[in-house]
Amino acid sequence: KKKKNSGKMSAYDSFAALDTGSTNGVRLQEGNENFASHTPSVFGTPGMPAAISTSLNSTTMTDKSDINDIRLSNAALLKSIANGDWQTYSLLVDDRITCFEPEACGKLVKGKLFHKHYFELDKSSEQIQRNETICDEAIRIMGDTALVTYVRLIQSGFKTISAEETRVWRRAPHANSQSTAIGKWKLVHFHRSHPTSHFVPS
Repeated sequence: KKKKNSGKMSAYDSFAALDTGSTNGVRLQEGNENFASHTPSVFGTPGMPAAISTSLNSTTMTDKSDINDIRLSNAALLKSIANGDWQTYSLLVDDRITCFEPEACGKLVKGKLFHKHYFELDKSSEQIQRNETICDEAIRIMGDTALVTYVRLIQSGFKTISAEETRVWRRAPHANSQSTAIGKWKLVHFHRSHPTSHFVPS
């Protein structure tokens, strides 16, 4: 049964996943990429910039289409986390997903069960408005695999924290050019960490 969106926030996979009320928590910071076009947003709101990484200036039209699909899929993933929407999350994530994240306490987590726990928590007491900005995004397409890296700035009241994220997507086995963007790719691995502000040599 699909969970009704009650505005509850999930702690999972973003320690403060967000809902801006306009783009539902996913906003690209302009100026970090070479903006090539605009595509319709998966959220039914004004088009999301289809930024093409500056390291991919020679990409083909197929690659650019894949990049757009990956960006929409990643945005839909973050929205599902923010809204506690397990059905959409499960559609986008491979059953054998692996990850490293702070909640895993240094262990490699395998499968969806660990993450489902956070979707089932009662977040009704979380009333602080949150907002999220994606910075320094880069996307690489390598055949049927896509690598997405970025920094998320997460605002909660007057507090701002950041997360460094790497997500690995794999093209779904039965995906084709006629498939919708959402569901064409599956998330197979991610790594999220808190960035350090300085380096101290050992």
